[in-house]
Amino acid sequence: MRFRGWENWPAADANAESADIVERSDRGGTWYEVRVGYSYLVDGQCYSGNTADSFSTEAEASDYARAMRVGSFIIHYDPKRKSVSRFFA
Repeated sequence: MRFRGWENWPAADANAESADIVERSDRGGTWYEVRVGYSYLVDGQCYSGNTADSFSTEAEASDYARAMRVGSFIIHYDPKRKSVSRFFA
């Protein structure tokens, strides 16, 4: 799904619920995808979202997954549909 103008959406603190590493490969080689599931609150209502980022080494992916599991991070949510959110590292 493509988001337009998400940079102008309101921000909220999010917490990772999961951060899983998946090894991927094709003819170009192997890479590691970190899939992060997160939750966030808007007006007292809890919502969830997910994001994925790719890394060339398992160590980089592991470091990123570990960092995402600790503390909170900022997401942006659609003010018209609060269940739609975007995270950009």
